[in-house]
Amino acid sequence: LEFFAFIVGLVKLLGDVPQMLRVRHLEGEIVYREGQLEPGRYLVLVPVAATTDAAALGSLGSLLAQPERGQILALTVIKVPSLLNPLAGRVLLRERRPLVEIVREQARRQNVPVQVMIRASRNVPNGILRTIQKSGSDLALFGWPRPMSGDEYAFSAVVDPIIADPPCDIAVLRHLSLIHI
Repeated sequence: LEFFAFIVGLVKLLGDVPQMLRVRHLEGEIVYREGQLEPGRYLVLVPVAATTDAAALGSLGSLLAQPERGQILALTVIKVPSLLNPLAGRVLLRERRPLVEIVREQARRQNVPVQVMIRASRNVPNGILRTIQKSGSDLALFGWPRPMSGDEYAFSAVVDPIIADPPCDIAVLRHLSLIHI
């Protein structure tokens, strides 16, 4: 009965989500896009997962794009558990939008063209890899906000699978204002 109540509640939530203009269901994923990228221009992908590093990543990504007359693709990936339909990720779109908006604001301050994308995926690294491949990103700029304990990952559970076989140049930003001492 509890599971049924959860499903009914989820359906009600999905029904209340306003129709977003650029939400598409692609290969088992939900993708929301806003803004336009110019094909052939240098592209810096800025995946963000936390508000603590969004401004720094947006600012540095913009600085890296400027000399190349490039553009920014601000991305956040929502992990959808395997028990849920990928469409359930639509509920979280509104919640994660502020992350990409912070990056967008930093890019606009530096007059760098920007597109925002929110992707709901079963696997965050695969969602980022798919975005890199489909967008033709030249550089992906990741944050590394916390010190790691042990040596399970070189960077993180998200970054390590991507750098194992990088599809583009990779940069990882770690600065003291992101580290909680």
